Amino acid sequence: MANATDAADAESSQPIADRQSWRHRRSSNPIRLAAQLWSAAEPSAAATAEENLLQAYVCAPFVLGRVLLAQGAHAGESIATCDVNPDVRDGVPIVVAHGAGAGLGFSYRNLDAIASLGGRRRRVLAFDWLGQACSSRPPFPPPRPGSWRPTWLLSQEERIEGAINFYVESLEAWRAALGIESFDLIAHSIGGYFSAFYAMAYPGRVRRLVLHGAVGIGPAPPLEERRPLGPFQGLWNQGFLHFGRL
Repeated sequence: MANATDAADAESSQPIADRQSWRHRRSSNPIRLAAQLWSAAEPSAAATAEENLLQAYVCAPFVLGRVLLAQGAHAGESIATCDVNPDVRDGVPIVVAHGAGAGLGFSYRNLDAIASLGGRRRRVLAFDWLGQACSSRPPFPPPRPGSWRPTWLLSQEERIEGAINFYVESLEAWRAALGIESFDLIAHSIGGYFSAFYAMAYPGRVRRLVLHGAVGIGPAPPLEERRPLGPFQGLWNQGFLHFGRL
């Protein structure tokens, strides 16, 4: 079965680091500890399960690790990445983006088919959005330049703008770290929403954009139409519980 070990030679030329340091990291954040109790799984166990799933279903050689970001507000963060057929250097690579609260492992049944589109080997890069799955957890949204206001004091428009910029700029930093000039982008759910904004912000980087089940961020419903909130949903809506904190 092809896996990261089979692609060791290709890995040496890729800026993809081993993700063991993330998998074995422990957190004292009480919100994260509560989330682990609720989900009955530690992050390291989830990462191991994902790796086992990919090894079982992805027959093409791949490198599984993390890309260190070096530019912009996200410098020093890391994005988990699965690089399928990393030795392929000709043609335009295909990038696969997941939806909210998911991870690159959601594409485990699709990566082989995508990596052989048109009857030839294609390089495919699936990644975890920053703040989700096996990627690092920076503050979300990041602090606004010149402002010390916490997230829960931002207006709805500022939160949406901050979320869009967070994902668009982290994706661009990931692209720059990998040294990819352009790519075909396949994106699911809210990953499609952010990918559309990325394509508009950096049109020269996206050759083709494929959206499936794309959704967006709309305004909150009027107060009279909202359902009563539980404690966790209330904290989530106020910006205390989000991908960056969990």
